[in-house]
Amino acid sequence: MIRKWIPFLICAVLGAAPIQALAQTNHNKPLFAVFDAVLKNSPSLRSGVAAVDVAKAGTVQAGLRPNPSASFEVENFSGDGPFSGVNSAEMTLGFTQEIEIAGKRRLRREVSGYNVSIAHQNAVASALSLLAEAYQTYAAYIIAEERLALAEKRRTLADKMHDAVKKRVKAAVASDIQHTQADIEQQTAGIQKARAERDLRNAVLRLERLTATDMTQFAAGREFLKALPTLPTEDMFLSSIADLPQIHLLKFKELQAQRMSELAKSNAVPNPTIGLGVRRLNDADRSAFLASISFPLPVFDRNQGKRQEAHALREQAEFDKRAGELLWTETAKNVYTGLEVAVQNVLSYRDKIIPSAQKAYDQATQGYEAGRFSFLQMLTAQRTLYEAQDDYLSNLLSLHESKAQADFLMGVHRDIVEKTVSLHEGESQ
Repeated sequence: MIRKWIPFLICAVLGAAPIQALAQTNHNKPLFAVFDAVLKNSPSLRSGVAAVDVAKAGTVQAGLRPNPSASFEVENFSGDGPFSGVNSAEMTLGFTQEIEIAGKRRLRREVSGYNVSIAHQNAVASALSLLAEAYQTYAAYIIAEERLALAEKRRTLADKMHDAVKKRVKAAVASDIQHTQADIEQQTAGIQKARAERDLRNAVLRLERLTATDMTQFAAGREFLKALPTLPTEDMFLSSIADLPQIHLLKFKELQAQRMSELAKSNAVPNPTIGLGVRRLNDADRSAFLASISFPLPVFDRNQGKRQEAHALREQAEFDKRAGELLWTETAKNVYTGLEVAVQNVLSYRDKIIPSAQKAYDQATQGYEAGRFSFLQMLTAQRTLYEAQDDYLSNLLSLHESKAQADFLMGVHRDIVEKTVSLHEGESQ
C-alpha cells in the first residue's frame, strides 16, 4: 500500500492554494460531504476504533496485581486413638500473596500501552486510506459523468452526421462509402455511450459502498476537478513522511519490542510469595499465628527462551522500521513525480492538444462543407477531437488519483480523522 494503504486520499485544492489546504470552499464542499459520510458510516472505521478499545482493555488487565490465595486446612481428625474425633484436630486458615518485583507490572503496562498506540495509528491510517479511496472514487464518479456527457454529445453529432450523409447519398452528392463510414461512426458512438453509462453505474455503486449512503445525498461537484494543485517543494513533500501513521506505528512497535526485552529479563527474576495465617490447636485449646515466605529457585527455567525471543523481536522491529522508512520514501518520490507529470499532462491537453484538435475539426468541417476536404478527413478530425477530450478526462482522473495519494502522504486530513477516531473510542464498552 500505497501499496495497500493507497488505493487512496483527500481533499481538492484551489489552484492558488497550497496542497495542504483544508478550507472548505465551493469547489470542494461536495467532496467534504462525501468524507463526512465515510467518517460517520464506515464499518471499517468503527472496526479500527473497536481495536483501540480492545487494546485499552488489555492495558487495564496488564496493570492488575496477582490475586491473593486463601486456604483452609484441617489435620489430625477422625483417626485412631487420640486422633479420633476432632479433639486433637489442628485447623489452619491462611492467606498468601505473590509480590511482583523487578518492575514486572510497570513493564507489562508499558508493553500493553504501546498496543493502544499501535491500534490508534492503525485506526488513523485506515481512516485516511478510506478518505483517499473516497476521494478517488468520487473523482471517478465525476469523470464518469463527464464521459457520459461527452459520449452523448458524440452520439448526437453522429446521428446528425448520419442523417446528413444519408440525404447527400440520396441526392447523389455523396458516395455509399461515406454512408457506411457514417454508419460505423454512429454505431461506435452508441457503444461508447453504453460503456459510459455502465462506468457511471459502477462508480455510483462504489461510492455508495464507501459512504453507506444513497448517492442522492450528494450534490454535483465537478468544478473541483478543474482546479489544479500548487505543488510543494520535493524536500517539503518528503519531510512529511516522518508524520505518517504507518511510520509512527513502526516506531511504537520498535519501542514496544524494547520494553518486551526488558520484561523478559524482569520475568527471569523469581517473585516471592508471602503467607500469613492462624492455626487452632484443639488438644491444647490454643491458637497461634504462622507466617511464610517462598520463591521459585531459578535452577532450570530462567526465562532463557523468552529473553532470546524478545531480543530477536527487538532486532526485527528495528529492521522493519528502517525498511518501512525506505519504502515510504520511495513511494513518496514516485507519487511526487507522478503528480508533477499528471499536472503537466492535464495542462498540455487543456491548453494545447484539445484547442488544436478543436481547431482542426472546425477547419475540416468547414472545408468539407465547402468541398475542399473529404468526408474521411472530416471524420478523422472529429475522432481525433473526441479522443483528445477522452484522454483529457483520463489524465484529469490520474491527476486526482495522484493528488489523493499526495494528500495521504502529507496527512492533509489527519486532524479531522484524529478527532473522529478519538470521538468514537470507548463506544464499544
